Amino acid sequence: MENIAVVGIANLFPGSSAPEEFWQQLLKKQDCRSKATQEQMGVDPEKYTGKKGDTDKFYCVHGGYIRDFNFDATSFTQNTAGLTAPLSEEYLNQLDDLNKWALYVTEQALTDAGYWGSDKLEQCGVILGNLSFPTKSSNHLFMPLYHQVVDNALKAGLDKDFQLSHFSDTDIATNDIHADNALVAGYPAALLAKAAGLGGTHFALDAACASSCYSVKLACDYLHTGKADMMLAGAVSGSDPMFVNMGFSIFQAYPANNIHAPFDKNSQGLFAGEGAGMMVLKRHSDAVRDGDKIHAIIKGGALSNDGKGEFVLSPNTKGQVLVYERAYEDAAVDPRDVDYIECHATGTPKGDNVELGSMDTFFSRFPRENGNKPLLGSVKSNLGHLLTAAGMPGMTKAIWALNEAKIPATINLNEPLSSKKGYLGGAQMPTDTIDWPTATHTANKPRTAGVSVFGFGGSNAHLVLQQPTQQLEPITVKAKTREPLAIIGMDAHFGGAEDLAGFKKLIDTNGNTFRELPTNRWKGINNDTVVMSALQLKKAPQGGYVENFDIDFLRFKVPPNEQDCLIPQQLMMMKVADNAAKDAGLKEGSNVAVLVAMGIELELHQYRGRVNLSTQIEESLLQQGVTLNPEQRETLTNIAKDGVAHAAQLNQYTSFIGNIMASRISALWDFTGPAITLSAEENSVYRCVELAENLFQTSDIDAVIIASVDLAGSVENITLRQHFGPVNKGPVDTGSVETGSASANVLEQNTWRVGEGAGAFVVKPQSKVSEESIYATIDGISFANGNDAAAITKAATASLNIAGLNSADISSVEAHASGFSAENSEEAQALPALYAGKAISSVKSNVGHTFNASGVASIIKTALLLDEKSSKASHVASHIAVNGLGKDESCAHLILSSSKVAHQAAPAPTGKQRPKLIKNISLGGKAIFTDIITNVKTPAMAAIKQAFTEQPLHQVKQAVNVMNIKPKVSEVKLAEAAQPTNLSSQAHTRSTVVTGVQVKKITNTAIANKQSKRQVPADVKHQASKEIFQESATHQAFLNTRQMAGQQISKLIEMQANVSAGLPTYVSTSTTSAVEPLNERAHAPELSVVSSNAQAANESWANESGFKIKGPAGYNYPPLQLEERFNQPQEIIWDTADLVEFAEGDIAKVFGDEFKIIDSYSRRVRLPTTDYLLVSRVTELEATVNEYKKSYMCTEYDIPVDAPFLIDGQIPWSVSVESGQCDLLLISYIGIDFQAKGERVYRLLDCELTFLEEMAFGGETLRYEIHIDSYARNGEQLLFFFHYDCYVGDKKVLIMRNGCAGFFTDEELADGKGVILNDKDKAELANAVKTDFTPLITNVDAAKQAKQHFDYNDMMKLVDGDVAGCFGEEYNQQGRNPSLKFSSKKFLMIERITKIDAKGGHWGLGLLEGQKDLDPQHWYFPCHFKGDQVMAGSLMSEGCGQMAMFLMLKLGMHANVNNARFQPMPGESQTVRCRGQVIPQHNTLTYRMEVTAMGMEPYPFLKANIEIILDGKAVVDFKNLSVMITEQDDNSPYPVTLPDNVQLQASIAQRSTQVVHSNNAGSDTTLELDERGVAPFKYAHRPLMKVMSDFTAPKEKGVTPIQHFEAPMVAEQNRVPNQAPFTPWHMFEFATGNISKCFGPDFDVYQGRIPPRTPCGDLQVVTQVVEVQGERLDLKKTSSCIAEYYVPSDAWYFTKNSVNNWMPYSLIMEIALQPNGFISGYMGTTLKYPEKDLFFRNLDGSGDLIKQVDLRDKTIVNKSVLLSTTMAGGMIVQSFTFELYVKNESKPAQSLESHDLFYKGTAVFGYFGADALTNQLGIDNGKVTHPWFVDNNTPKSDIKVIDLSNSNLALYQAPADKPHYKLAGGQMNFIDTVSIVEGGGKAGIAYVHGQRSIDATDWFFRYHFHQDPVMPGSLGVEAVIELMQTYALENDLGKQFTNPRFIAPTTLVKWKYRGQITPLNKEMSLDVHITDIIKADGEVRLVGDANLSKDGLRIYEVKDIVLSLIETK
Repeated sequence: MENIAVVGIANLFPGSSAPEEFWQQLLKKQDCRSKATQEQMGVDPEKYTGKKGDTDKFYCVHGGYIRDFNFDATSFTQNTAGLTAPLSEEYLNQLDDLNKWALYVTEQALTDAGYWGSDKLEQCGVILGNLSFPTKSSNHLFMPLYHQVVDNALKAGLDKDFQLSHFSDTDIATNDIHADNALVAGYPAALLAKAAGLGGTHFALDAACASSCYSVKLACDYLHTGKADMMLAGAVSGSDPMFVNMGFSIFQAYPANNIHAPFDKNSQGLFAGEGAGMMVLKRHSDAVRDGDKIHAIIKGGALSNDGKGEFVLSPNTKGQVLVYERAYEDAAVDPRDVDYIECHATGTPKGDNVELGSMDTFFSRFPRENGNKPLLGSVKSNLGHLLTAAGMPGMTKAIWALNEAKIPATINLNEPLSSKKGYLGGAQMPTDTIDWPTATHTANKPRTAGVSVFGFGGSNAHLVLQQPTQQLEPITVKAKTREPLAIIGMDAHFGGAEDLAGFKKLIDTNGNTFRELPTNRWKGINNDTVVMSALQLKKAPQGGYVENFDIDFLRFKVPPNEQDCLIPQQLMMMKVADNAAKDAGLKEGSNVAVLVAMGIELELHQYRGRVNLSTQIEESLLQQGVTLNPEQRETLTNIAKDGVAHAAQLNQYTSFIGNIMASRISALWDFTGPAITLSAEENSVYRCVELAENLFQTSDIDAVIIASVDLAGSVENITLRQHFGPVNKGPVDTGSVETGSASANVLEQNTWRVGEGAGAFVVKPQSKVSEESIYATIDGISFANGNDAAAITKAATASLNIAGLNSADISSVEAHASGFSAENSEEAQALPALYAGKAISSVKSNVGHTFNASGVASIIKTALLLDEKSSKASHVASHIAVNGLGKDESCAHLILSSSKVAHQAAPAPTGKQRPKLIKNISLGGKAIFTDIITNVKTPAMAAIKQAFTEQPLHQVKQAVNVMNIKPKVSEVKLAEAAQPTNLSSQAHTRSTVVTGVQVKKITNTAIANKQSKRQVPADVKHQASKEIFQESATHQAFLNTRQMAGQQISKLIEMQANVSAGLPTYVSTSTTSAVEPLNERAHAPELSVVSSNAQAANESWANESGFKIKGPAGYNYPPLQLEERFNQPQEIIWDTADLVEFAEGDIAKVFGDEFKIIDSYSRRVRLPTTDYLLVSRVTELEATVNEYKKSYMCTEYDIPVDAPFLIDGQIPWSVSVESGQCDLLLISYIGIDFQAKGERVYRLLDCELTFLEEMAFGGETLRYEIHIDSYARNGEQLLFFFHYDCYVGDKKVLIMRNGCAGFFTDEELADGKGVILNDKDKAELANAVKTDFTPLITNVDAAKQAKQHFDYNDMMKLVDGDVAGCFGEEYNQQGRNPSLKFSSKKFLMIERITKIDAKGGHWGLGLLEGQKDLDPQHWYFPCHFKGDQVMAGSLMSEGCGQMAMFLMLKLGMHANVNNARFQPMPGESQTVRCRGQVIPQHNTLTYRMEVTAMGMEPYPFLKANIEIILDGKAVVDFKNLSVMITEQDDNSPYPVTLPDNVQLQASIAQRSTQVVHSNNAGSDTTLELDERGVAPFKYAHRPLMKVMSDFTAPKEKGVTPIQHFEAPMVAEQNRVPNQAPFTPWHMFEFATGNISKCFGPDFDVYQGRIPPRTPCGDLQVVTQVVEVQGERLDLKKTSSCIAEYYVPSDAWYFTKNSVNNWMPYSLIMEIALQPNGFISGYMGTTLKYPEKDLFFRNLDGSGDLIKQVDLRDKTIVNKSVLLSTTMAGGMIVQSFTFELYVKNESKPAQSLESHDLFYKGTAVFGYFGADALTNQLGIDNGKVTHPWFVDNNTPKSDIKVIDLSNSNLALYQAPADKPHYKLAGGQMNFIDTVSIVEGGGKAGIAYVHGQRSIDATDWFFRYHFHQDPVMPGSLGVEAVIELMQTYALENDLGKQFTNPRFIAPTTLVKWKYRGQITPLNKEMSLDVHITDIIKADGEVRLVGDANLSKDGLRIYEVKDIVLSLIETK
């Protein structure tokens, strides 16, 4: 058949996360195996480590473990964003490693192939090898079932106060493990399909250790049959390591001597491992057609089973030889041509010897002429045995070996084994990396390798691989045509219907198997009230339970030992499969495949639950203070463990392995076809049918047995399934299923019935069987992704088409009818419409829902019904449709048809009857509780009981927690976020999941009422002075009155009048009856009545509506007309009343009774009380109680238009920061106080604030999207990390990042050491450069000017905006800046200034100290928080801002502005560290501010660091506080209207400019020279980068880096990260600074690392990027940017060139290519591998110079387009185009048609790891090249050598009359010596060779790139041009010109780079083969082909490079 191409590959193996990384480890002979830790095992491994044979112990803890893997859900959430039910980050992060690892390799493989997010994935499927074992997450869902019963039993038998500790008390996030983690078997494949957007088949399989290659081979079958155009094939091994280690210890497969070395005589066993791998496969012709990168060719492969053998776990030579034979026949490859075999070779003596013997047997049949034999190796020596994923490392290794022509060593191989016949031995096992053998390799014979995997149960697979090729081979064999499958044998056992006859009777009579729970089925768990209450069951539901069944132990060759018996699941499956095979008349020894559809047997968790009791009881005794001796403790432990389950033994544990079920049938019948288990949840059986079709089409399989079993009546399964939908708890009522109306019955159920059982059927192609052997035929089968009606319709339509029928031909329908309401409703919508009038029934009405086995029940029922119709004389073909749905999120649809005659069973075998040993197998077991109680009552327990009575028992830290078994479906979940009526109120919508919270629907009437309520405060302000109101009324009054709309206010405000406001003072004279507020408020202000006289007297004020502006006396400012534009969400989770209750009342009244216990604690998490409660409502919540995971809350705060804190209508800093306070509410809802218990209180530790816009105004709504990102423990302290984004409407105005808060005891808080300077702080101070600032206003009076102390009255002047009153008349602004003021008196946080040192501090810009007096009665203590009073950090931040404002005003920085306000500087990140608390006390708080930067351009600004000191200790530290003064204009939201008598600044344009003086220079900063002698900031809007060496930084490869300097401030210049336009500020940060400032917080991963960079210094040639198109991380679509570069006329490359108007070609290349790097960086390319340090390198390119342009003083516009991205092995390759234009300055850069195009081209760049760059082999694949004259033995006399290192050389000195006829030299010199051979080179014209010694001080290294020095490829091209110039000058080729000059002509240049030159290289050499010299009028052209080499390795190639000499014009 057609070859299959591997076009994508990915891995996550121990020690590596990408194929290239893995390959490098192999080459380095790295051993990635390690010792297991508690993190892997979930327990202390030492406590479970024993000797070989010990019960419940493992004797080996070494293995290959995945460590430090960080899952990123971003790409999956983005990829599914358009789906009806997209994947959320929260959901994905809840999943087990099994799923995360599989998702990772899937994304990486598709990305490597270039298809992530591609629409071509509609025809792509996935097959995932997977092990159906418990996982670390699934344990949490079931183990409490058993442990709770154990706990209750020991309470009853030992002591009523006994407490069993939870099995895992180290993980706080165990209260809500997602139920999908229990769908271990099939769901992971479905998840991959959904996450990747696959439209094809998806299922998981278990072929044990052969699973990987089984996945690949079966995926090839899908491609060969045309059912897919692309397939993902891979495997994952992610089971619970403890469960795995227990099992392999029972198997005794581990090495007792701890030596695991494949093929080594000393190796005694294997080390288990974990990991995942994935490949993307396509038909070879498709891959070539689509231009895919091909990693390898799969020539063919085969699968087999050992059949009968010694033991199910023992390998068999027969089966292995058979798979070799089939594989090489299938591949059409001569075994003699196989150079290398990557072997299974696990390191077990048995396995390795059998494998060697099998290879000996097979390959020795094919002797080779040269005597060579295939080389052998095994990657397990590096990684361990990855179980189901074991084949992925082997295939990956083989593929890389084929590509690299190297075979890595098999490490740890000291004494090699030899095959018995001696054909294979140590000589074939390389122990060092070797080159691929060449003796058998010719041009006609590609490199060929085989890969073998052999799994438990005899599952064998072998694949034949060859090196990649684009050459297609003729296809001589094609897949057979599909034909209907005939069902020729069946058996069933469901509930009480024990065989096929009983099942048929059940169907015929419309009976059912429903009954009460058998006594022993749940081991008495159904009698435990705690468990049953958690399950929300009063008793076990009725269902189709299987109580027991008979099995012939001799027939199935299994031991009858009850203690070591196979689990019932396997026994039942074997029974029905065996009977079906007999019914079909199959022959032993046939090529029959066995496909078993199944899921994980959830009862396996009982054995895991047993084992864990060892440490649980030990912990319980320790924590409760009970002392037992070791023997007593062991006795008690064994009683508990044996109560749960007996210790697993060899056969029993073997039966835990899923594929063993299939293999046992193969062994029983000696079948040699593939035997696997397949999992696709409820659609598992139907996927088996699809797979059977493929096997018949692509192989010579005789028949396929399809069997399925699901003992779904277990307590574990009912626990699981209730998470998805409620079980039917009522009496049995099957109803009619035989009429058309039955659909209303079976499809209208909203609960599911319990069912369990097994079934099997045998299929063959219809053409291969006789009519009478057929029960029915499967004529059509199709699948569609989705569980909705559309999917059902799609699948049904396709299935009917395949069957050649239409819906009218269908006689009846077998529906899925699961009882899950969502599924039923979709079927009820689709099926009656598809099959109008047809009877719709479901076998679930008879046997219940058997989940994984439900498909086999439906098919067998349908086949029986059709066979019944076939038996009627007047037969007319009948057709029944079968529909399937499931948790695999797909729909299956089958069409079954009757045969012409009724089925006749195969004749019974004749001959001697075999003996039988029939025993009854009962499901369930003895009751856990009863068994423990019985054993506790024995006399031996007396002393143990006595120990429990000696003292009161303490509480355990974590008792058994049953929260995870509670059905999630019963909890309220809000599916979507509230949609606001105000379109501007949401920046985006979110899916909102709220657990256990009622959502309040807000009707239009409610909204109207709400608006009415808002009028109440207006009444208040009309009755009293607004100023008085602001000073004395609290925000509580506003909130309270809004809650009491429609009621009469009981009290109004009683205050004193503010004389300065010019209003009278009023005293209350009467009161009205009080109306009780909705909530009692401990610190609410008293509201007093204002007299009617007061109202009349103040009427003039009342009529003057609006926010009054205070200012200097004599100026009357019109009030601001603030408008209420509050958001109006339609759904609210908690409103203001709820939040006030939370802050001041009972938490249970807000969150529910579950939280009542918290109200009994002395303290709890609270919001501030109404004085400082700055949140109005909560609108969105994604969090679950007691689930410590990523959580989210959205809150809104309506800023009152008359709030007391507003500064002329605008909020202060403290309010904008504090309004995001609901991280408190979120962590409280999650349940932190259940742990803190009042002993620990909340304190903020760190945060980083970045303002993006000006402050909001009254009347606006602040919306905060608050995220808790993660949690950590520091000892007993719980920390959580959070961030928020603040919006006003759709505009993001503030972000907070790196938030960290914790919970601390009083003792811990009292012991706080304050803020301690770290090394970064110290370095900042040490490196500070002193400058100074000249004040713009000074006092004439020297005493006033020297004034150091300003008191409270002075500060109040600034509150009132009276700046002159504070500082003196010189500061009189004539009323033009009324808004330059502090917030209100209440928010005055600086009450005096005690020190002003204008030149103090490390920066010489000022040192200021201020103070705030503390009083425990002041408002800011009682409000923050009730019961835990502490000063809010946000208020302290207000004090910091006031310090900065004070100094700016004192220095007169406002002197030249009109109508200005203080604002935070946008884009400046301000960090806060809190290391102490300010609690109620009489004391003084000191602010010490040190100014770090200040200036007047583009606006007055100041930056400072501030310490807040209490009792000599810095309790809070603010870094980079950044304040500016900006003017208001007509475009401002609410500009203050200045009265007519205000005198404005005469001319804004003539403002004086701040001058910052250097201590040394004393010149204007714009003219300051850097170390190059350049004034980089001369033109601030287009600055150059300042170059100053950073001698304090470590050298990189010997290169001294340059310091980072910010671009100078420019008015209105954007400085917001990740937002166009990207100004010089962004570009400088990208080049040498903080990349996150350029591209945003996504790039925070590069903190402390080397990020991607753009060149800097002399090579930074992008001024700004004005436009970006593209969505970050969406690399499947094109993206682009438009950049500008202003070309200075005095740039170094002009002034230092031979002609001052000639831009060197290298600079044109840099201008063209650097925006490529920008758009690549912006798109987040490297974030695909966030853990890797990747370096950006040019690989290929072409440039077409269209016209010559003098570019001096021009602006170049560059349109760069990122076309494609390919990822492979941790490396990334991207393709670009670029176009360079000379800008028409009258048009914007984006108007490309208006500009003049002069250069265009293409480029290919790559990102590579350091190892990949180090190991580059150059263009010639590692071959060392020599100069042409060396290779051709040119005599020295024919070689002219020129020393260009001699600066006095004549070539640098132009003749007087020819000033440009020279080499530029200096910075443009890149060559030391030149050698010329006239008549040499490949064209026989001339050969020119150059050489240069590399030095770390070469000027370009420090600029390209910062921290990653490498010579630019463009300068390599420039060196070639210099070489050609030298030749031209030496031969005087310009002699025909009067004034010759060099120029790059208008030609196309192509280049290729395959290496780099770093400072560590020694020598660079280059040459040019002159291929033509063209002389014409006005021009002489040199044409050549050039190369550049480093240390003899050719790395650059430039074709057809041209240099011209012309006349200077």
